[in-house]
Amino acid sequence: MRFFKRIFVLDRFLLAFFLSFLLTVLAVIWDSRTIDRTQAPRLFFLYAFLAVVLIFSLLPQIRRCLNWGAVRSPLIYSYAAYVISVWGSFFFAFNISAGFMDAYLASASFLVLCAAVVFFKSTTAWHQILAKVSVFTAIVSGGVGQYQLFTQIGTSWYSRDALTTLSGLMSNVNLYASFLMLLFPICILGVVILKGWWRALSILSLANTAFLLLLLQSRAAWLGVCAAVFFTFAITCLRPHILGLSHKWRYYIAFFTALFAFALAFFIFMGPSQNPFANRFWDIFSDDVRVADGGRLAIWKTTLRMIVDHFPFGVGSGNFPVRLHDYSGGGELDFQNGNLEWMEPHNDYLWVLSEKGLFGGLSFLAIFFFAARCCCRVLHRCSDPLHGWTAVLCFASVLAYMVNSFFDFPLCRVNHQVCLSVFLAALVVVDHITLQRTTPLGQVQPVYQKNRFLQFVGAGLVLFLASGLAYSISANRQERHVALARKALEQGNWDALAANSRLAATQWRSLDSYAVPVCFLEGMAYMRKGESDTAIACFEKAHLEIPNRFYIINNLGVLYMQRRDYERAIRFLGYAVDHFPHRFESLNNLASCYNQLGAYKKAMSLLKKIPPEMATEEVRMNLDLAVRGLELQSSSPSKKKHL
Repeated sequence: MRFFKRIFVLDRFLLAFFLSFLLTVLAVIWDSRTIDRTQAPRLFFLYAFLAVVLIFSLLPQIRRCLNWGAVRSPLIYSYAAYVISVWGSFFFAFNISAGFMDAYLASASFLVLCAAVVFFKSTTAWHQILAKVSVFTAIVSGGVGQYQLFTQIGTSWYSRDALTTLSGLMSNVNLYASFLMLLFPICILGVVILKGWWRALSILSLANTAFLLLLLQSRAAWLGVCAAVFFTFAITCLRPHILGLSHKWRYYIAFFTALFAFALAFFIFMGPSQNPFANRFWDIFSDDVRVADGGRLAIWKTTLRMIVDHFPFGVGSGNFPVRLHDYSGGGELDFQNGNLEWMEPHNDYLWVLSEKGLFGGLSFLAIFFFAARCCCRVLHRCSDPLHGWTAVLCFASVLAYMVNSFFDFPLCRVNHQVCLSVFLAALVVVDHITLQRTTPLGQVQPVYQKNRFLQFVGAGLVLFLASGLAYSISANRQERHVALARKALEQGNWDALAANSRLAATQWRSLDSYAVPVCFLEGMAYMRKGESDTAIACFEKAHLEIPNRFYIINNLGVLYMQRRDYERAIRFLGYAVDHFPHRFESLNNLASCYNQLGAYKKAMSLLKKIPPEMATEEVRMNLDLAVRGLELQSSSPSKKKHL
């Protein structure tokens, strides 16, 4: 027992290993065989790691060394309420399987928060370990970013269009930049509290992270970093004694803050018109849907309509992209267009409200409220600069996350949520340490010493982690087969498309990463092969999973028309015309159906709604057929056909 106690409490390698996996290793896991090359693989490794941590923590020799004194925090209760709201929203979800990824990620992040709180409270010098691991993570992530920048796009690093062509870990530069943004304040913590060559590494990582954040041109990350920097500067000016700074440093910091703000404003407002970085800032005010921010404003308006329509319970976890097709974005924004997939509204607050309802939105906001409360309490009663700096810079990272969440979607990414949980845990622990030091190192609160309680909680966690592993394995397997199916679709290999679609089918998840029913891909294969009965069965199943998807409805109408089941064909195509009038293919298909029935006048009225410049050869053929049919009916009244 003394051996285990000495390793776990006195030696800090276990905490370093715990944080290194969560911050460093998890951020570089990438599987090129899946569609979303990071989400499902990282979720699997996260659950596998948590299972190992749980088994290790339940050993009697280790369990006695854990300090549970800080877990009774309102912040942890708020996070637990948010997790409950995620699972509870399934009662209002149309497609339950669409929300499992969100639910399991939220649950895993909550477990990371609890584990980090316990491990921080049970380990000495955890502040330095957190700073060192964060600095190392920033160096690794920054090195990967620079390597991919200069090997894939070379000297075109200043071009935003060139950045969108990056593959690998930087395939989404906005999310990559937001992860670096979260590490930026903790690199400052390393500069402040570390010594020797670790301080030199911290300075290097801080400079490299700032350089990459500028190059990646993510405005959401820029705003997050600015919020974190100005918050840190404000605290150092207002409460320098808490951080161990003299009044001389207070004036220096105030001067450099004003200088930084002036330089930033001059760059934005007085910069040359050809400057790509200044132009990136001004594009945020564009209402052109061809610009990302123009589409973002439209999707926010649509999300607000969804919130009002489904208030106060929401549409259910994961069902935002399912219900989005009930709405029209207006203008040139088409939510049914396969080239413009909106899986999230690019605003986590609106996203949570739309899916988890009022309770989920309030509990999500409560997490950040209590994080701010922890920071304020530390600054109010702190006498140790180490605790003060830790609280200020960890909350600066949380504040950067809050700002970034208003323009992006870090809530759905595994490494962002894990990183946030670690920094929230640091706030909880430093708040508890400054409040009281009544729990000696290596002791636990009496309530957690009860064997029955630990056995009950441990058994429940084992079962839940097993289900999380099962889900993540199934999701990884599905994504690999869906990736092969989509490749076969591009190549026109219908047999491979059908085979991989069948292999991708699972009860855990009926939609792929693009919110397309897997059975829809299988139906496309049979449709191309001419097996209409099997294709209809697949499309009908897909229609049950997403009842408002244009491509599903249109294909069902076409297949029923080919089978001369005109009643069902008109029902599906009529729905498509009524709900998606801007999709001219459904107008043409319904007109073709009316032509086959001899209702040429109805066909003509539909075809006239298609602008001449949008008329394809098939549209012109249907129009000629309707004209000839009307002429024939007018010359032979007795031979008219009626619908």
